[in-house]
Amino acid sequence: MATRKLAIQYGNRKKEFDLTPKRYSEVESLLEYYNYDFCLEDYIFVYSNRIIFDIIDLCLSSFSTPQPAKDSYHLPCI
Repeated sequence: MATRKLAIQYGNRKKEFDLTPKRYSEVESLLEYYNYDFCLEDYIFVYSNRIIFDIIDLCLSSFSTPQPAKDSYHLPCI
């Protein structure tokens, strides 16, 4: 079965997940509901709010085991 990669990031913390297309479409609406700050490379959703990041992480972890993140984009602190 094909999977889609999805990553979430808060500061230098990044987690990657592999989701089935059905789960990905379910998670898309959740991501839009919690308003990510911006999206990189069409699959890395970046958050500036740690609590929202933790909520999304908890939800995604119930569908898929987080994979080790290869790189984190270093974002300037505002």
